[in-house]
Amino acid sequence: MKPRMLFAEFSTADALTDAVRAMAKAQGGRRFETYTPYSIPGIEEIAAAQGARPSPVRTVMVAAAAVGAALMFFLQYWSSVEAYPFNSGGRPYNAWPTFMLTTFEITILSAAIGGFVTLVVTGRLGKLYNPVFDWDGIERASDDRFMLEIELDPVNTSDPVVDRALSDLLRHHGALTVRERVA
Repeated sequence: MKPRMLFAEFSTADALTDAVRAMAKAQGGRRFETYTPYSIPGIEEIAAAQGARPSPVRTVMVAAAAVGAALMFFLQYWSSVEAYPFNSGGRPYNAWPTFMLTTFEITILSAAIGGFVTLVVTGRLGKLYNPVFDWDGIERASDDRFMLEIELDPVNTSDPVVDRALSDLLRHHGALTVRERVA
C-alpha cells in the first residue's frame, strides 16, 4: 500500500524549523524530509530525536581506511620478507618505515572511495527519478523556498482528524501551501 504524503512550503528557514519542532512535539515518530537551499542548523537534531539514523559515511570511511592500510602494509611486508627477500645495503627485510608512504596513500584513497560509494548508495543518487519531483514548486527548494515532506499513514488506515490537525499545525507555523497526495 502506498503511503500518503503531505507537502508544505515555507518562505523562511525559521518557519520551517518551528513547524518541524511543533510537528515532532505534537505527533512524534513521523518520517519527514526537508528540501532547502542550504543546511539549516537544528533540523538534524530533531530528526535524530525522532529516530532517524545518522549517516553511515563516516563509519564506512574509517573502516575502509583501516582495511586499506592493513592490506597495503601486509602486501608490502609479504612481498619484501616472505615472497621476494632481497638484501639491499644490509637493511633488514622488514624495513617498515619504507612501507609507510604507500600505506598512507592507500589509506587516503580507500577512505575516499569508500566514502564516495557510501554517499552514492545511501543518498540513492543512482535513481534518475524521485517522486518528490512531482510536487509543484519543488524546483524553488534550491533557490528561495523551504519544503517539508511528511509521510502520512496509508489511505485505508488514516485518521482524517489527525491529518487535518497536522495541516492546520503547519499553516499555523507559517506554511504558504500545504498539499497532499498518494506517493
